[in-house]
Formats: sequence, structure tokens, C-alpha cells
Amino acid sequence: MKDTNISFKGLVATILVFSFACALVTEAQPSLPSGNVTGWGEVVAFPLNAQGATFTKIAAGSARNVALKSDGTVVAWGQNSLGQCDVPSGLSGVVALSSGAGGDHTLALKGDGTVVAWGGNNFYGEATVPAGLGGVVAVAAGGAHSLALETDGTVVAWGLNNSGQCDVPSGLSG
Repeated sequence: MKDTNISFKGLVATILVFSFACALVTEAQPSLPSGNVTGWGEVVAFPLNAQGATFTKIAAGSARNVALKSDGTVVAWGQNSLGQCDVPSGLSGVVALSSGAGGDHTLALKGDGTVVAWGGNNFYGEATVPAGLGGVVAVAAGGAHSLALETDGTVVAWGLNNSGQCDVPSGLSG
């Protein structure tokens, strides 16, 4: 599975080599207003509570999509066998999203520097945010691991470590 983000003429598309794709319209198009999300392929059932909303970011994972609404809330749709689309109740203040390409979890970065995760843990803990993690400025969800970048430049990794993906090199901090 390959996940690619491309930007072209007012569209940011998240393309998955699976069975679906979606795009966020960043500049108004002839048939789509700015802030609209559109999808095509097998998994396109858009959540009813998101119709008419304005979106600022999109991310895709294994057979699902997540989108950040302009009000800082999140919607998810697609396959939900491991809770991938069960956005935590009351989640707000989100400024960034990452959804594991080929994985089953999503990370949301809140404006206060905290991280919220949901979806499949696959026995590796990739959706279990480490206690005390804060001051985060960026997140990335891998297939079965997760990464966070703290304000001082420190990288924190958790989840599956079968290939050393959570062994952050010493000195990788601000």
C-alpha cells in the first residue's frame, strides 16, 4: 500500500493504491467550493454529519479517510473493523492529522501540543500515546508505529519496533 499526497491547481489529493482516493479542494474549482472533500473508488461513503462542512486537511490510512474540519473537529469514514473511524467523543482543537499508511490508527495533534490516538493497536501499542507526551509540534503515524516531534526537536517513537523504527538515534533532539 502506498500513500501519496500531491498538490496541483488548488487540490490536495491523498492517493491510496488500494481501492479508493480522496481530495481536499484548497482553491475553488468550477464544480467544487474551497474546503470541500470529494472521494472516489470503493470506500467513499461520506459521513452525514460532515456534509456542508469546510475542511482544512485530509489523511488516509488502510481503507479509511480522516478529515479535519475548520472548527478543529475530525470526521472519519471507511473501514471500521478496529475502531479506525471511531473518532474520540469530544475531540476538538485539532490542528494536524496523520493516519498510518497501511496501518489502522490515526494520530491527532491538538493546538495545546497534546496527541490523541485511536484505531487499531495491533498488539504493538501504536495507538497508545506515551504518558507525559506533550509540547508536540508534529505527528506521523506509520503502519504499526507512531512518531511525535516535540518543540525542543526531540523525536518520540512508540509501537512496533521489529526493524528499529522506534529506535530514535541518540542526539536527535533540539
